[in-house]
Amino acid sequence: MQYLKLKIEGTTIEVHNSWLGVETVTVNGKKVSEATSVFGFNHYFTVQEMSGLSQYHVITKVLDDFGNVGIDVKRNGQFLYRNLPLSFSFIMKRSNNKHKKLGLEHLRNYDIELAISNLEASLEEDSYDWEAHFHLACAYSNIEDTKKAL
Repeated sequence: MQYLKLKIEGTTIEVHNSWLGVETVTVNGKKVSEATSVFGFNHYFTVQEMSGLSQYHVITKVLDDFGNVGIDVKRNGQFLYRNLPLSFSFIMKRSNNKHKKLGLEHLRNYDIELAISNLEASLEEDSYDWEAHFHLACAYSNIEDTKKAL
């Protein structure tokens, strides 16, 4: 799941996090740092930019007691972003996404194809919904297990 995408003077920095807590930082599509974290991590990397080599420090962290996640970005020791809030929290929020609700209902009833269809539609509405990503992975896993059994 993509946490963040920043464009800084021709450099594109993306921060992703999997449901297993693996954080991955890419620069212009290339992985520059990866770590498993629950409460955040310090990612250090160097980028060749038009003005020369730049040292970056991307810090992922929990901002408050509500589980809201934020990011700091430093270049050459100077903050570019500080406590940048992300639309992600590790505390469950109620979803009003009708496709997600239908997808979960179909998944509970083992209507796997309909579950996948609805969960994919729900991600078009909210691509940051980690729970929908998780259930979609479970649905795909169900299909793989069924094919192996045949």
